[in-house]
Amino acid sequence: MKKQKKILFLFLLIPIFFGSLYSVAIEYPMILQIRNDTTALINKSAENNYLLWNKTWGGASTDYSQGVALDTAGNIYCTGYTNSFGVGAYDLALVKFYPNGTRVWNTTWGGASDDQGYGVVLDTAGNIYCAGYTTSFGAGGWDFALVKFYPNGTRAWNTTWGGASTDYDQGVALDTAGNIYCTGYTNSFGAGAWDLALVKFYPNGTRAWNTTWGGASTDFGQGVALDTAGNIYCTGRTFSFGAGNSDLPLVKFDSNGTKQWNITWGGASADYGQGVALDTAGNIYCTGYTTSFGAGGSDFALVKFYPNGYIAWNKTWGGSSNDVSWGVALDTAGNIYCTGYTNSFGAGNGDFALVKFYTNGNIAWNKTWGGASSDQSFGVALDTAGNIYYTGHTTSFGAGGSDFALVKFGINPTTTGTTPVIPGFELTPIIVLISILIVFILNKNLKTTKKLEFANKKNCTSGCILPHQLITSSAN
Repeated sequence: MKKQKKILFLFLLIPIFFGSLYSVAIEYPMILQIRNDTTALINKSAENNYLLWNKTWGGASTDYSQGVALDTAGNIYCTGYTNSFGVGAYDLALVKFYPNGTRVWNTTWGGASDDQGYGVVLDTAGNIYCAGYTTSFGAGGWDFALVKFYPNGTRAWNTTWGGASTDYDQGVALDTAGNIYCTGYTNSFGAGAWDLALVKFYPNGTRAWNTTWGGASTDFGQGVALDTAGNIYCTGRTFSFGAGNSDLPLVKFDSNGTKQWNITWGGASADYGQGVALDTAGNIYCTGYTTSFGAGGSDFALVKFYPNGYIAWNKTWGGSSNDVSWGVALDTAGNIYCTGYTNSFGAGNGDFALVKFYTNGNIAWNKTWGGASSDQSFGVALDTAGNIYYTGHTTSFGAGGSDFALVKFGINPTTTGTTPVIPGFELTPIIVLISILIVFILNKNLKTTKKLEFANKKNCTSGCILPHQLITSSAN
């Protein structure tokens, strides 16, 4: 009888122990960590902060990647410029990678002079649009360049926009009808030394309209994004307006190119906007860097604006040195990812930096990638599974002076699931249920044994062997 009680007690402890452990893992995910990985968190949905792979592309000379985009199949497209391949001093370069990082193809576009790619976007048919600037073609010293490629990498068409002076394209976006919007800055048109420029092209490459924004001084466009109504938002830098030496501007245009409003953010020193993205509610997120706020020489800056242009919040990230953000993207939950480069953290003389912010602006985590030399990131994109791809150039790895670099962060494949924890931990609910069932059966048997003993004691006068004595005898 005593042995049965001990066994019953032990089985009773099993569901209590595992049930408590499971509750702790769910309620306080940061307490437990995956074995041999001190950076991995256990939570209800696996965090996408594991380095899955990194790839380089380039030749013996200098190759820079500036922008990244994905198609619906998860293939990755990087654009930038190359001095290793092509026909000119620099040529616009486009490289396609499979989801596993294997290169599919690469192509270049340009002429005898200097041609560079800065932004890339895809339409629903998988056609690729690269935007940048050219000195080989066009009307002036430098012109906006827009090149369309078919899904196999063959060039469909190219077009330019600009005047007699210098015009630089920095960003590109598409609307749902396939119209293309390019932003940058112009010295050929506008009110000041330089003005922010926005140009709309039809899907066939014909220019629809162009407009400028700025004041008497210098104003640059760097990033462009659209909302679901077709309104266009541009960010960059302004020396004409704002509080300091330069400020981050956000300018809203309607689908016809008419300015709706503009606002600036910054402090007494220099503040720059580089990238812009929107969430499903129409809130706008601008990233860049600030020397007015933060911890170091320059810090990542992330500013959220409501759809009416009012500032919701602003955040900085960085250390004692210079940290610069260039690209921004959002996941389906509204979390924000900023990429750039850091001289405050990492392994070398400038590393790729990736920072995740929650929807309220709080920092979730930050990661660096790089080697002993200089590595800088400029563009970021996410796939439907929440994996993050960011691109730039590396002088730490690759074949030449600097190479395209593409880095994938994502969900650790060994921990994918609703509760990615120590091996076998996901079986906890089953163990608890089986243990409870065993306790129930043992308890029932114990009650039956007690009833038999009581009956035997009642009916037995002398020399009787009780059930638990039979068990003890057979065990001996």
